[in-house]
Amino acid sequence: MTSEVYARKWRPSVFADLVGQEHITSVLQNALTTNRLGHAYIFCGPRGTGKTTTARILAKAANCLALSDGDPCNSCTICISANSNTLLDIIELDAASNRGIDEIREIRDKVNFAAIEGKYKIYIIDEAHMLTDQASNAFLKTLEEPPPHVIFILCTTEAHRILPTILSRCQRHDFRRLQNQDMINQLASIASKENFSIDSEALKTISRQSFGSLRDAENLLEQIVISYGNDITNDHVTDMLGLITTETPLNILSALLAKQTTQCLSLINEASWEGFEPKRIHKATLDLLRAAMLIEWGVVGNLDLPETTINQITASINKIPSHNIGQTLKIWSNIVISSDSASTLALELAAIEICGAAPDELSIGLAQPINKGKMPSIEQESEKPPQVPSFSETVQNSQRANPVNNEEPDQSTGISDTNTPEVQDSQFINSMHTENPKRYEDIPAPDTQEVTIPIPDMEKDSISESKVTNDFRNSWMECLKILSRCKGTKYTLGALLRDCSVDDMQIADDSMDLPFRNQANLDRMREEMADPNSRKMVHEAIYKCFGHELNLELTLCNSQEDQISRRAIQDSPLVRAALGMGARIIEETQE
Repeated sequence: MTSEVYARKWRPSVFADLVGQEHITSVLQNALTTNRLGHAYIFCGPRGTGKTTTARILAKAANCLALSDGDPCNSCTICISANSNTLLDIIELDAASNRGIDEIREIRDKVNFAAIEGKYKIYIIDEAHMLTDQASNAFLKTLEEPPPHVIFILCTTEAHRILPTILSRCQRHDFRRLQNQDMINQLASIASKENFSIDSEALKTISRQSFGSLRDAENLLEQIVISYGNDITNDHVTDMLGLITTETPLNILSALLAKQTTQCLSLINEASWEGFEPKRIHKATLDLLRAAMLIEWGVVGNLDLPETTINQITASINKIPSHNIGQTLKIWSNIVISSDSASTLALELAAIEICGAAPDELSIGLAQPINKGKMPSIEQESEKPPQVPSFSETVQNSQRANPVNNEEPDQSTGISDTNTPEVQDSQFINSMHTENPKRYEDIPAPDTQEVTIPIPDMEKDSISESKVTNDFRNSWMECLKILSRCKGTKYTLGALLRDCSVDDMQIADDSMDLPFRNQANLDRMREEMADPNSRKMVHEAIYKCFGHELNLELTLCNSQEDQISRRAIQDSPLVRAALGMGARIIEETQE
């Protein structure tokens, strides 16, 4: 014979036995004692909080022959039949499997028949949110004006999915998640009745892992008793649930707050190799980070943690600024790990982001507003004037070469890579970067020779030597992060905008040029910008990260083939020699 599970065996049979729902039981008891029962009730709330149990007690009490202070007597024939589920006047309907209009029509046809044994015919409709719209609409008239001998009780975990017209016809009661202490007391009572021992820490762990659901807590308790016998410790509970020990998340917490990247990554990987799921590592560390934040602000009374753990957290956050703790908690809480994922990559990336950021960046954030209407300043590197080969070493039968004057060259002749020897040889075109040009002031400049070389058409700014400031790059990366999290678009906006060349971006006259490297991504972005919702998301992100509104211009970068062709021309020995004599490269005008 199969034994009855704890959740059914110790199910409350009177309102006084219901745990944690006194705000509902008192109302129902008063309605029973004053004979003012409503014609329709709806019980809403999380799973395992007593909705169906309350509905059964209410149905039994409404027909009880010896009601006592609003509670059923459990001794009359009505109560005995109700407890054994044989009372014909209490009809339970599972809307998850009987959700169609035909089932509702059947109820509508039978409600007019009087109760058989008791005073009321009571319909308990569980999972009421699963009823189809057609069934709900067919149910409206019967629910609003049922016969005087009929009471409807609807139970649901998702009240928002029920038609408002049904909600407005019912007396609504919202069930709350049970407090941990209430569940601990109930579990201890079951342990006493079942004659097994369990320590207090084990009860606390079970209640915490049940998240306010007494049914889940009772099922966990029974599973642990079956596995480990009649002497239960907290280690048994931790082992059964696969929970990570407190020591590991405490060490991760200390490493995160101390910015110890290597130590943090090592601890995460060790926990993973020990068999702990990334989701549990994340949850355990997140709980301790939240506790650290509350301890930092003096909110210790509501923490459901051992005293030793609180002391360890207090020692870890000693001399750590409050904003660092808050920022660390914010980054860690944004981690998203799928339930079936075994990879710790998300945890490792978050740890690197937390530990790798400087304290100032954690406090003020990455995005910095830029002066309105102005392009971010360009970093300029000072270099010594390059050694120019003499004329005799390069070209025979020509004029003797002289040092180049200090005139500012055309920006279109900048070199894209200043770290190569070829670029250093042609650095005369960038003499504007020279810190000390005085030694050339007394030397007369020769007549500048213009050498016309056919090169591909390119934007001048794409060739000029420039480096976008870190503020601009950080603001742009923050903007990409925001847009990557936006939902409701055909394409991921952040992924499309990553194709833009940051070095080629310009901000001028309240407009921002977004040069794409790939034509396909440019076309997709134009398609997204045609949608008002996507366009609003992009402009809001730009405003948040750059400090003011900008008109966006989507363009296509110069092709890589053109850049390769131009560099090949500039690397030519003859061209380099001409540049050394003071010549300039100009673009050929197509007529």
